[in-house]
Amino acid sequence: MEIEIDRMSAEELRKVIKRMTAAHAFEIQGLNACLAEAKGEKGHLVRKSAVVSVKGGGCTTVDNVEDKNESRSPSASLRRSPSKKQIAKVNESDSLGRDEKVRRMSLIVGENFFDHSGKLLPGFLKVKQINEEIAPEDLAVLAQSFLDAVKMSSGDTRTDIEQWFDANFPASEKSEGEMDITMLNIKTFLMEESVKLRPMVKMFRLSLGARLFIVGASSYIDMLMDVLVTIALFKRAGHKGWGYASLGCITTAMGFQAFFAFLQYRGLGFRTCAPMILSAFLGILPIVEAWYVFRGVEKGEGNVFPPIFMLSLTKSIELMFESLPESIIQSISMLSNKPEDLSFVIYLGIASSVVAVGVIFTDSNLSMARLLFANAPKSPQYNWIPKDFKAFIKCFGGYCLFTATYFSCNVFAIALVYLNLGGHAIFKSILVEFALVVLYKHFVDGEMFAAAGFGKTSTSDYVMGVVVKFIYYFFGFIGPNAFVKCPCELGPHVHSTLIAWRMVSSSGVVVLALPQLVNDGTLPWMSVTGGMAFYFSCLVVSWIGAIIFFGFMDEGCERSRWWKRQTGKQYFEEVWDAQEVWSPDKYETKEEEIASWLLGIHPIYFNMDRVRSWICDDLVKKYGIEGESVECHFLTQKLHDRLVKIFTWWGKKEALREVNEALAKLPVYTPPAKIVESISGKLQEIRTERTKGRKENVAKVAPQELGGG
Repeated sequence: MEIEIDRMSAEELRKVIKRMTAAHAFEIQGLNACLAEAKGEKGHLVRKSAVVSVKGGGCTTVDNVEDKNESRSPSASLRRSPSKKQIAKVNESDSLGRDEKVRRMSLIVGENFFDHSGKLLPGFLKVKQINEEIAPEDLAVLAQSFLDAVKMSSGDTRTDIEQWFDANFPASEKSEGEMDITMLNIKTFLMEESVKLRPMVKMFRLSLGARLFIVGASSYIDMLMDVLVTIALFKRAGHKGWGYASLGCITTAMGFQAFFAFLQYRGLGFRTCAPMILSAFLGILPIVEAWYVFRGVEKGEGNVFPPIFMLSLTKSIELMFESLPESIIQSISMLSNKPEDLSFVIYLGIASSVVAVGVIFTDSNLSMARLLFANAPKSPQYNWIPKDFKAFIKCFGGYCLFTATYFSCNVFAIALVYLNLGGHAIFKSILVEFALVVLYKHFVDGEMFAAAGFGKTSTSDYVMGVVVKFIYYFFGFIGPNAFVKCPCELGPHVHSTLIAWRMVSSSGVVVLALPQLVNDGTLPWMSVTGGMAFYFSCLVVSWIGAIIFFGFMDEGCERSRWWKRQTGKQYFEEVWDAQEVWSPDKYETKEEEIASWLLGIHPIYFNMDRVRSWICDDLVKKYGIEGESVECHFLTQKLHDRLVKIFTWWGKKEALREVNEALAKLPVYTPPAKIVESISGKLQEIRTERTKGRKENVAKVAPQELGGG
């Protein structure tokens, strides 16, 4: 195929070079595999399938091919197809590359940790043309790649398949006309088909089902044990106060779950909403949501949250309002009474709470880490997730171990504080700690009053900012969280400081309060040695879990990102300064990506002087009416309105005036679909007015005709 370079634009030339580079990369790998097999060595590209041929940069992959004559690839004669026995002898650990490992891990886990763009993996046919003949073997592998993408999808399946299509499907040289429309129709068909296939495909993800079953079962068992403990406390003489406290925790957790179930399903009608609210009061809402995630149910038109987010929300509510306070109540009751006065159910209740916290918090952290890895800018902030499945299991296994033991240490220390100083001491200490967090976030970080990183400015920020930060503060009693430590939330420096402070303060409480409580008989069955051994054993095991967690993170990741200071402003300064586009599958230029940040992220996390300079200097010079007048698709009316709003929020009139003057010089891009929609609307208005005028004329003429008759 001859390429007329003189007639090509810089962008078209860049795309051609990229395709040719990818093609030669595959060709070299394929020839190396042929040479290795000819020498009787292991093929380094075989993964239960083998690279067979290369033509025009396309990689032909054959699954379970025994007869070389069956291959219809034009260049299959380069080498004979490997038999099943040869493929079975290949060591997979040697054959899997880094990208292939993370793809395999995504298939096993059932959630997408894989970025489709720029990955040369089985099923890659982007270097081929849609209007040329493609070997059936290639198309078979492409079909398998499509099913794998559906299996890995979690959350927005349409977006995942769109990214897969853009990265793997055969390309079209024509950028305009009928071929462009044909490719768009094929993409839309596959996106909609994937939504239909996803529930059936997801049903066969056994590892995802096992994980969700363990989480749901531990959640329901914990809830059931808490109910039994509450009943046992009411039956025991002198324990009714603890019974009422336990009942309050259970009803609060159920009430919040019912509230969010109402928000989630109210748009679907009474018949759907009422059973979900009832399931919340029965304590089985997390199991229902886990079933929806397992089946791959998409977010409906009447839903507020995606199923996976709703599942994480219900689990977080359970941890905060039930597992943590219930564990403290049961620990206080167990420590202050003789063993013969306690029911065996209380011991089971505490054990179930600890296990549930470890399992649920780990799974929730995994889901949030995946969402941040897949959706957030691909900066070093999110590069810690291991790509190898064994390292992945060890990493999150260490996290689960740390969470369970760290949580046990905090519950034991809080119980001792209550028995020594009373409940008011706990309340006051929480207020003091949280007040320090509020003061630091406001006066040092300057990012206190924002409900979330992605959000609009509102007067409710002064309330929701405090509420959200308090929830993040409360997570410090349970363990480190991938979402809470984000710079735009509580921040890695604040979150890690709270956890370290919790370890130090809890150790001090145990050392100072435990001997006094044992000596005065408040702890009738515990000795000083036994209490110290229990607490410090849990503390040491938590350190071991932390070492495992950080030790098996991805190679080359910046582990210091979990504790070094970085605010939201510093984070976006970092991603802004970077030359690369962090999300190349969504945006072609850095300017387009920055515009997307300005549309969705709260302005409290931006350097507003830099934003002003970017608008008034850079954009006006490049896209202004008096400048080069280059067409820019991201300069929409929505962006114009958003910029005016955030600079109005900033409160500096001079900056607002400069931005308004700059926006007046920038053209507003209107998508063709919007133009057609606007024209259609105008035509409809004209038709309506004409029809109305005819009816009025008929109404005027009719009485005259009747009178004349």
